[in-house]
Amino acid sequence: MIPPVLDRQLRDALLWIARLPLLGEPELSRLLGVHEVDARARRHQLDRSGWIEWVAPDVPGLSPGRRLAFIREEALPHLATLMQCSPKELATRLPVRRADVLERVGRAELTAGVNYLMAGLADALRGAGDTSLDDACSLPIMRPADGRWWPRRTEAYGLLRSRGRCAPFFVAWDRAGAPDIDRRERVGRWFAEPEGEVAACGWQTGTVLVVAARDREVRIWESELRRRVELDGYQPFHALITTASEIIEQGALAPIWRATDSSARVHLLPALRWIDKPPGPPPATVRGLPTGEVSRTHETLRDWALHAAVVVDETPVRERIAAASLVVGRVDRAILEWVARHPWLTTVQLASLTGDPALSVSHHLARLERYHLVHAVQPAGTQGSIWLSTLRGLRLLAATDHVRISRYKRLGAVNAPTLDESAYRRLAHELGANRAFVQLHDDARREGATLAVWKNEAESSHHFGADDRPAWIRPDGSGVLVREGRAWPFLLEYDRGTLDAGNFRAKFFGYRHYYEFELWRRSFAVEPALLFVCSDDRAERRVVAVANEVEWAMPLRLTSEWRVRRDPANARGLLGPVWRSLGETPTTRQHWPPDITARSEIARTSASGGGAT
Repeated sequence: MIPPVLDRQLRDALLWIARLPLLGEPELSRLLGVHEVDARARRHQLDRSGWIEWVAPDVPGLSPGRRLAFIREEALPHLATLMQCSPKELATRLPVRRADVLERVGRAELTAGVNYLMAGLADALRGAGDTSLDDACSLPIMRPADGRWWPRRTEAYGLLRSRGRCAPFFVAWDRAGAPDIDRRERVGRWFAEPEGEVAACGWQTGTVLVVAARDREVRIWESELRRRVELDGYQPFHALITTASEIIEQGALAPIWRATDSSARVHLLPALRWIDKPPGPPPATVRGLPTGEVSRTHETLRDWALHAAVVVDETPVRERIAAASLVVGRVDRAILEWVARHPWLTTVQLASLTGDPALSVSHHLARLERYHLVHAVQPAGTQGSIWLSTLRGLRLLAATDHVRISRYKRLGAVNAPTLDESAYRRLAHELGANRAFVQLHDDARREGATLAVWKNEAESSHHFGADDRPAWIRPDGSGVLVREGRAWPFLLEYDRGTLDAGNFRAKFFGYRHYYEFELWRRSFAVEPALLFVCSDDRAERRVVAVANEVEWAMPLRLTSEWRVRRDPANARGLLGPVWRSLGETPTTRQHWPPDITARSEIARTSASGGGAT
């Protein structure tokens, strides 16, 4: 006979796995307050009895082979009986349906991050006074019959209790791969919610905890929240912001949270809103013990994914994404992301960007091609294969970053271009822009620096109004070079000398407004340099001629490809003395970014004439 304490542990383990699907053993042990060995024993017991199964997606942030548990579909009627509710009601209370599980498998890294946060809170609060984590659950996809009581685009709900009062909170987990406009639109939805259908549920009495990917994304969230407050005149809900790394390094209760009205970092508990009654339903509970065995008539999700990933049919999109997520590894994902965000990369360029041997990258590309996530093309006049993402590959990345595919295609990762006439017209330009960025990546690595960020054209675009007419900037890409702990942001244009003067004037009109009014502050902490990499000296001279017509001050730097790739006097590529500024002679070349060797090399370059002009 199982001791009563183990019965309770088994019951609680089942309930936590139902509340937080894809729950790992370390998180389960912290939620139960037991050693990880005991948590593993409870999970194994539930698995052996047919109540749960597990998957082990190979994603960043999770150790290889890490088992993530969820309730089996065949166990749902039995779980509903233990919770004394109908299966339909169970599906509206907890994320236990197959659709809920598949959705979270597609974004396993994000789901694991939310579970880590909840488990950390439960563990830190245990034995630390009167405060406890009373409830924590992922939010179900199916809308409850009595109405949605949570803000849109939030991943989880939690409830703290202390001395008769409670602090409800919602978790919005941010992904670095999501486009900035998606973050701004999420904030806009939250500001509009109190006027809509969930106003009566009172979710805004709680707190939205935004876990941003990095400090850069924190600035985006903060600036958009402040902007909306200025527009609307008030903030209808409370928000606190931190980063995932700070939660991992210091814990959720540490002074790592920032409110929108202050730059000071605060502790979580006093910063939450404490109220008398939570907005949502009472926490789900299991009133019986999970005894007996649940029959196994369906194949496991792991076995299903092996054949579902290679099938091309009318399988629902969510199932295709989940299957792909379970069969590809983290190296496959990294290559897929490069291909999807920056089409027209070659195998050699992908090897350079990933730091893996070209042969290894070729094997991973073949694997991705087998699962219909990428495909190769070889346009006339090019050497070797050029790689593009498929729509299925793009859907996988969109699910990983929790962004709608339509928005992801338009503003984030670039969809696979079709080889029509317009694509061929732009192909030489796209290949040139990719060469420039890969060159910068390689040069930075040789110098001990890092190309920390490379955003594509769609992600780098910025639309605004200027002089009562619409204006925009649309560089071929943007990025951040990090050297010796300092960040050097930049916008990059690749020019083949095919634009006429009118096109250049419109382009520079947008850049002038962008820099004059410091619109770059929405994306960068410091002013980015504007880099023009030209195909030859003729194209460089055309850019200089039009730029000199515009009376403005800007951090413009220009160079030609031959100086970077073929000049024997320059061994440092784009980090060498190859950059020309407006107002300087063609033979006066400087480094970007400047470094301690710049002065002596500029002197040598000027004395020698600097090559052809």
